[in-house]
Amino acid sequence: MSSTNQTAKIAFTVIDDRVVVELNGVQVWSHDNTTTDTSPNFYQLSDDPNWKANENNKIRIVAHNGPGWAQLKGSLTCNGFTLEKWDIKRIGGISNTVFLDHTREITYPLSAAPGSDYTDYFINKADGDVFIKFTDVDDDVTVDLNSSRVVTADHIPHKMGNKPAKPPVLQQLNLVDGVNYLNVTATNQPNNYVARLKGALFQGGSDTNAFHNWDIGPDSQKIGEFHNEDIVIFCLDENAVSVAGQAGTGDEIKDHTTQTYTAEIDTDVTISDVLIRMDVSHPFTSDLNIVLHHPDGQTTVQLFEHSRTGRSHGGIQGTVFGDSATQSVTAVAPPFTGYFQPVSSLSAFAGKEGKGTWKLTIEDKSNRDEGTLKWWNLYLLP
Repeated sequence: MSSTNQTAKIAFTVIDDRVVVELNGVQVWSHDNTTTDTSPNFYQLSDDPNWKANENNKIRIVAHNGPGWAQLKGSLTCNGFTLEKWDIKRIGGISNTVFLDHTREITYPLSAAPGSDYTDYFINKADGDVFIKFTDVDDDVTVDLNSSRVVTADHIPHKMGNKPAKPPVLQQLNLVDGVNYLNVTATNQPNNYVARLKGALFQGGSDTNAFHNWDIGPDSQKIGEFHNEDIVIFCLDENAVSVAGQAGTGDEIKDHTTQTYTAEIDTDVTISDVLIRMDVSHPFTSDLNIVLHHPDGQTTVQLFEHSRTGRSHGGIQGTVFGDSATQSVTAVAPPFTGYFQPVSSLSAFAGKEGKGTWKLTIEDKSNRDEGTLKWWNLYLLP
């Protein structure tokens, strides 16, 4: 899939005692004993000579504990948004050992954008089936795929009281062509010792090539829900084209004005289908008209229409518009989170060439409220 190169960095505000960062199997950075939340130690991964432009990159974080407590607080970001966060503290009694050894692959291209509450992945459907596997769960984990429960598991593989240890959970995910929504929720029951989750998403026959990993805990401080993550998997042809569009500047969508945002496609592609995903913050979503414009300057598609859904709060939160969705955006209540048919069909773009400057216009047709386009992404399917 075509896109642009990515920028990534890793930053830590608390390290006790030492953290080591590897990039594609090479140690590129290490630091000892950072204990401030205001002046983070960071490393620009994409500036390192071991960074692979326009390819996947594998990041490994290894945190070591000296005598006493272990602490780590930091994040991994790519293209300005957060891929991973760590906030591990007060793991007593584990001295002179490794308390976190976590690997995350940054796939190319990466679609998620600033402000997104989701992690996005592109799957070439010709490369095989996708699986989810959990090897360490304490206490419970559930997985929903496209709003249907596909995994319910507890205490893996630990032995609790008289209960025998359980084998890892392995579940094939039956993805649909296009957009798939995955939710993973982990909880720790009251009065239990630790919260823990370890597992992976992978394609094909081996989890050694996982494209998403969980390695959380053990943490004796976490009770109740300690992890809730939404993942969007785009199951597309390998020749599909994606681009992140121009974002807003904050409160730029003003009363009775129209804002225009651009996205440049520099790849030759004859369109068979179009998907568009966006995040718009606005107090009254029904004030808005949202239209996608083809580079020919003549062909347009209405995505969202003023007052069609009534006067409504909630915004457009990571919403995907596509013709294959089962519900129209005009038939649901806000907040608009999920996959919906737009007001008019995106098939208007079918057969046209995709190269050039695409435009997204947002018109605010009412008084008193302002908003912003946090981000948007355009996908052209050949």
